[in-house]
Amino acid sequence: MDKIRAGVVGVGLMGRLYGRLLKELPQAELTAVYDVDAERAAEVGAELGTKAFASVEALLSQVDAVFICSPDRAHLEPVLAAAAAGKHVFVEKPLATSSEEGLQMVEAAEEAGIVFMVGHVLRFDPRYIHARNAVAAGDVGEVIHMFARRNTYIDQGRHYASWTTVPWFLGIHDIDALMWICGSPIISVYARGARKLLAKADDSVLAVLTFANGAIAGLEVSFVLPLVQGNRQSPLLEVVGSKGMIHVMPYLRGITIHKPDGLVEPDPLYNMGPVMHGQIAGVYKEETVHFLRCIQEGITPAVTGRDALLAVTVVEALERSLASGQEEKVESITA
Repeated sequence: MDKIRAGVVGVGLMGRLYGRLLKELPQAELTAVYDVDAERAAEVGAELGTKAFASVEALLSQVDAVFICSPDRAHLEPVLAAAAAGKHVFVEKPLATSSEEGLQMVEAAEEAGIVFMVGHVLRFDPRYIHARNAVAAGDVGEVIHMFARRNTYIDQGRHYASWTTVPWFLGIHDIDALMWICGSPIISVYARGARKLLAKADDSVLAVLTFANGAIAGLEVSFVLPLVQGNRQSPLLEVVGSKGMIHVMPYLRGITIHKPDGLVEPDPLYNMGPVMHGQIAGVYKEETVHFLRCIQEGITPAVTGRDALLAVTVVEALERSLASGQEEKVESITA
């Protein structure tokens, strides 16, 4: 098959990353970029050796597939436009910030018959894949309870909290992963938040998640870890089953670099730059290669639109629980 002509809509941090990956991968050709900030689009286009276009529609005329990396609340219009044009779509997580918009995207993609994939990247982390496979194989018996943690430092948290919340930005990663590993949807959520440092958003959120198969899970997410040396974000997953346990410990990165001004613990899997003989390696590359393979071979993506839509409905229930102080049921999407 000829190279897949691909474009990127939204060339911030993630858009730049996917643009670089598409430029490096032999099965793809980066042919177009677009951003609402025309100056930034031109800059990134020049950096990546491709053309910046003045509209999504103009970009779509030059591609077979598009990576939607615009802000979370700006996914709907470019996804609908791409589906209407018959272009395959990869969209960054979360799929949407409302289940109504998410459902519109999913239905449009299904009607168009395109490959539609959402960037829940933990499904490409080999540690989480091993956990999923172990549960599916019955190695730990029936899942009884799980725990997931994902936090970030307050300097980053203050930035993120200006336009999103900690459940939408961090929690949705583990909400999707927990359902995928457990093999069962979340049906209800009880959540509490603490507000001491951030002006307009919860600093930290703890939630209890109940699954359709009777399992439960705890979720911890925070925007306000203090600034300390090294990696203290401590992402973690634990699974307790009737016959065994699983511990996934991404915070043990396997390398610490001590420098005169402090120490650094780089993450060899979640990197944003060239780390493997001049090229990007890790989960984002694997995710991108998988999407391109789905197009080439006509296979179902590892993360479907329906999968991502379910995660959106769970975060909506979590946000309702934070507001009400009560357990909230996850609303089913029947369409």
